[in-house]
Amino acid sequence: MPRKQSIPQHRMTSHSPHGIFMRNLKNEDFPPPENVSRPHRDDHFLFIFQECGENQLVVDSQTVNARGRKVLCILPGQVHHVTKFDPIDAWFVAVATTLVPEHVRTLLQQTAQPLQAADVNDRWAVKLNTAVSLLQLHLEDPSFTQDSFPMIKAATESVLSIFAAIYREQPVQAAAKEGRAAEITRKFKTLLQQQYRVVKSPAAYAAMLNVSPAYLNEVVSNTTGMPVSKWIHQEILLEAKRLLFYTEFTVREIAYELGYEDHTYFTRLFSKQEGISPSKYRLAR
Repeated sequence: MPRKQSIPQHRMTSHSPHGIFMRNLKNEDFPPPENVSRPHRDDHFLFIFQECGENQLVVDSQTVNARGRKVLCILPGQVHHVTKFDPIDAWFVAVATTLVPEHVRTLLQQTAQPLQAADVNDRWAVKLNTAVSLLQLHLEDPSFTQDSFPMIKAATESVLSIFAAIYREQPVQAAAKEGRAAEITRKFKTLLQQQYRVVKSPAAYAAMLNVSPAYLNEVVSNTTGMPVSKWIHQEILLEAKRLLFYTEFTVREIAYELGYEDHTYFTRLFSKQEGISPSKYRLAR
């Protein structure tokens, strides 16, 4: 029997060393690269600001249309590909998960999935054009140094906050149209973001959602391609990386902050999942 091929994953590290990649796609860039015309996942968020034209994607088996001035966000792990690509003028901003503010992640992940393209009014269009232009100036500055990164991070957060504000103003997408599997997965992710420091058992999340552990794991795995335990570990390690990168907390202190009394267990978990110890990860930042 021929071996099944796994779904390709595009990694941020292949685009950018600092976790932010940006491209302004205009008419002359048509057609899109072949690799985005095949189903794939990203390990990062993808934010699209389309100023004109028409773009059609399939995201997690559902068609998403963007005609005219729209914004669109694709979340990490969502399987997607381009199916229609008429000449457009659009900004593509890819951002590592660790650099997406928590309020933006929470808003986007608790909304019915996949996210539909959202209308951009004149007021937001002016602000978004200004914000993406400033981010582009920072990213393309030939005199880039480590001191430049805080400015890039601030400019990125401004762009993403505008995306979130635009989505917040859209009519609520009815959860009933998601289907039971997508609704349970969305509720699990929302609970996980709120409880990961204290709740680390798949069975505990299943109990909070009034489903069996086996059913929750089956639903989440089928919807996202990852089991419940992997999502729990990913959320914990995401915060651990932030603390290692942005703070001077010791590994013991970080373990305690994340709900682990035994810091050696936390170190083993981090090392197993990331292939590098927390201390070495900090030195390599």
